[in-house]
Amino acid sequence: MNTLPLLASSHEHQSTFSDVPSLDVCLRKFDKHTLASQERASLLNRIDDKFVIDIHQLAEMLAALKNEYSLLEIQGDHLFSYETLYYDTHNFALYNMHHSGKKNRFKIRTRRYLESNRLYHEIKIKDNKGLTTKIRKEHPAQENHDHFDQDLLKEILNIEPEKFEPKINVNYKRLTLLNKNSNQRVTIDIDIGFENIETRYKKRLNNIAIIEIKRDRENHQIKYSNIHRELKKRGYRETTFSKYCMGCLLTNTKGLKHNQFKVNLIDLLNTFSH
Repeated sequence: MNTLPLLASSHEHQSTFSDVPSLDVCLRKFDKHTLASQERASLLNRIDDKFVIDIHQLAEMLAALKNEYSLLEIQGDHLFSYETLYYDTHNFALYNMHHSGKKNRFKIRTRRYLESNRLYHEIKIKDNKGLTTKIRKEHPAQENHDHFDQDLLKEILNIEPEKFEPKINVNYKRLTLLNKNSNQRVTIDIDIGFENIETRYKKRLNNIAIIEIKRDRENHQIKYSNIHRELKKRGYRETTFSKYCMGCLLTNTKGLKHNQFKVNLIDLLNTFSH
């Protein structure tokens, strides 16, 4: 098995949202929308387009989009903290499904919204046509994460829940944009940290932004929206970046195949070299 490329250690290249003042200035110029108005683009059945970009190019790109998109704002805030815990089998069956390119695959996770202190158990399914379906169920915010919701697993996937255990915790901050003219939602994740549940090994990526463009499957026109054009103009290509899979690799989980993720790893290396 090939050796994984060495990324910059987590204490190097410490860039955060506050270190890019032009980004904050840019976001002030956006019209704002509420969480309630965003429900028109909840998109629990959707197509996702993902891009990984240098965070220092984010403000310039967003400035070109302020007329077509609004920014989610809740009580004066527009940057929100998330914690997502991913589960897998002992031998990483779900990771290997993704690595092998299996068309019908799924991930299971719990997601906590820190500002609102709400907790959801989620199953995210991708079918052989690229359609993403997310099923979720709210749980008491104070519960621990030792086990995933047993009833949800049995109901949706007909799988015995005891096969799954917590593997990788991912925390990050998120901005959300809403297309003013269509049901297209854009999430932008920055300041991304990973923690291996077994080893407690941590890695933080501060120089990148993960952009995910979510749209209705039937609305092909949005595939060629302004944000796609701005990303293409700057030389970015669509990727299959998975926070869970990258978290496994970046926290030195042993014995995992990674050949199919070399492009993602090289993209990260290129960003860290700036």
